[in-house]
Amino acid sequence: MAEQDFQEFATHGPLRELLAAMGEAVVVIDQDNRIVLFNGAAEELFGYKSGDIEGKHFEILLPESSRKVHKSLIDKFASGKESRHLMGGRPEIRGQTREGSFFQAEAAVSKFEVAGKVYFSAVLRDVTERHRAEQIERSLANSQRISKTGTWDLNILTGEIWWSDESYRIFGLEPQAFGITYGYFLEHVHPDDIEVLEEYNMKSLKEVSNYSFTHRIVLDNHVIKTVEQTGEVTYDHAGNPVHMVGTTRDITEQKEIEAQLIQAQKMEAVGQLTGGIAHDVNNILGIMMGNLDLLASKTSAPELSKLIERCIGAGERGAALVQRLLAFSRQQPLHPEPVHLGEVVVGIVDLLSRSLGSEITLNTELGDVAGEYCMVDKALMENSILNLVLNARDAMPDGGILLISTGASDARDEDDREFTMIS
Repeated sequence: MAEQDFQEFATHGPLRELLAAMGEAVVVIDQDNRIVLFNGAAEELFGYKSGDIEGKHFEILLPESSRKVHKSLIDKFASGKESRHLMGGRPEIRGQTREGSFFQAEAAVSKFEVAGKVYFSAVLRDVTERHRAEQIERSLANSQRISKTGTWDLNILTGEIWWSDESYRIFGLEPQAFGITYGYFLEHVHPDDIEVLEEYNMKSLKEVSNYSFTHRIVLDNHVIKTVEQTGEVTYDHAGNPVHMVGTTRDITEQKEIEAQLIQAQKMEAVGQLTGGIAHDVNNILGIMMGNLDLLASKTSAPELSKLIERCIGAGERGAALVQRLLAFSRQQPLHPEPVHLGEVVVGIVDLLSRSLGSEITLNTELGDVAGEYCMVDKALMENSILNLVLNARDAMPDGGILLISTGASDARDEDDREFTMIS
């Protein structure tokens, strides 16, 4: 059968009517990749009239960047042994109209023989709008994921609720894990917030108004999150509420940051107050220490000199305390230096003994090795030791023996690396 005979065959009687009625574009090419059939839907899709396009190379329907790939697919398909065969799947191709615009189409490609000649037919469906809708859906899903904002739609009459993927994730669930109901949602609202939630919902239904409020939810793993709910009601023609639509935004991290900021502001205020007090105390200590130094230079009585020496020692410890307060208020930097822990303990052992009282005996075992040196702020180290001693005292209301020991020891972590520990 000649090509002219094929044209007559393809456009004769019922087949012609079938091709004309098809809503999908049909394009048939021969072994030389020349177009031999072009139905009405193809004319609308590509913008060519069948009389203008038939006999031309099929590449005219493809953008230049896609021609090589499509030709290789057709050549590979043509090499099959079966005389009639449907290409696996429904591959997508990129088409080009007569005006030069591009579109995405889904193609069902098959080959057949007529009078010993092989032909290829492609049934094309324009999926450009579907791709655009999918892209919009992906963009919306990404926006919701990034902003941690889910959407929902509640059927007021049935209690059924639709959640977006991000809504599922906010509640710690896999997207579309199972059908969600309003009852499930209520079960996961924090018990202390359910009453407020219901009040907002009822107010929205009665007053035909939107709402926005914050409440907590409890996940299945008992993690508590804070979410911001916004919603509005839609009504039927009779004015009855039928749907409630809205968003759920996870603001847990935002609330934590706000709480940290408030705490930081409080600490800043405390630091400023502490700094002011420390400066005042420092001035008072300066006067006391100056007078004690004068008094010490004017007396030679042993007992009196000893008392003055103790007062000066107490004043120095008070000055060290002031420095710690100033460091807390960020008005005085820390001063780490090589410090021997045994010497630190010896320097404050009298203070520690007086702090313990008569019911507790203080013993010390102080090493004398270079490994006991460590880089610390001496005043803070003294304060740490004092706090430990006071805690031990409180833990022994009936008295006892308190032992302070210092020494160097080796420890190994999971990687078997050695560390020197000071105790």
